[in-house]
Amino acid sequence: MCGCGEITSRHTLKTGHILLVRRGHRLAKLHHIGEKVTAESSTIGSNVKIGDRVKLNNVVVMDSVSIGRNAVLQIISGVGATIGEICNLKDCQVGGMCMVASGAKTVEKGERGVSCLID
Repeated sequence: MCGCGEITSRHTLKTGHILLVRRGHRLAKLHHIGEKVTAESSTIGSNVKIGDRVKLNNVVVMDSVSIGRNAVLQIISGVGATIGEICNLKDCQVGGMCMVASGAKTVEKGERGVSCLID
């Protein structure tokens, strides 16, 4: 999580797209931010790709993570993880360099049903 310096609270970051930031958000240098991304109480590492309409709530996203469009996340993700489109993940961890398939979702708190695929 190198480079996480600025804490932004209740402000909109202007990067060419809309990133709505609420309550104590920590943001490093991002590679790509999609449109209409919202984040609340989250820490985001450097070189992260975030797709359109992603909602981040109380997440820790390590460096070099890719998040597909329309994902709703409340997780901790490891370095280099890839999270597919339309995922709804809550109260779980995604290991470093793991891939979560598009459409994956957790149903209950702490569920272990999401698999990790390593290339």
